[in-house]
Amino acid sequence: MDPPIENSSILVHQDKILAIGPAREIKIPRGATRIDCKGLIVTAGFWNSHLHIFTSGLLRVRDSAAAELDEQLDAIFN
Repeated sequence: MDPPIENSSILVHQDKILAIGPAREIKIPRGATRIDCKGLIVTAGFWNSHLHIFTSGLLRVRDSAAAELDEQLDAIFN
């Protein structure tokens, strides 16, 4: 995983990311809408990034073998 890019810019046009990097390296077109995110963190979009998994096998995680847990997680996320 790459480290965070401090003082960076993200250039988006028509719902597509065109450039990401240090602000000094990204040319922002004249008239572009700017959103100041100073002091904030921008992350990749996640679908359902916060969830609680309450399957019977995962509720007994301490009593389950790793292979059984892998199988259950695969069933949930695949």
